[in-house]
Amino acid sequence: MASTIDTSPESIQEFRFKIQDRIEELKEQLKSTESAIETVHKDWDDEVFRNFIDGFSKDKDEITKLCEVLSEYEENILAPFQQKLENYLG
Repeated sequence: MASTIDTSPESIQEFRFKIQDRIEELKEQLKSTESAIETVHKDWDDEVFRNFIDGFSKDKDEITKLCEVLSEYEENILAPFQQKLENYLG
């Protein structure tokens, strides 16, 4: 059975809001993890922890880039698409 995709302006807007929410959640999680790392770093500084910090730094960079790409997609593609649908459907 084939399913249909809801491309109404309302569903596009709902999808945009979900993307915005996930971006904010990712940013908050990064801040929280970074804060926890700083706290632990004060008491626990060994080679294993330094490797963890290095890995986290790389992941943080990638997640930050992902957030930027998602934001650009939401702002530059989905928002105009939603506006065009609204204009078209009147």
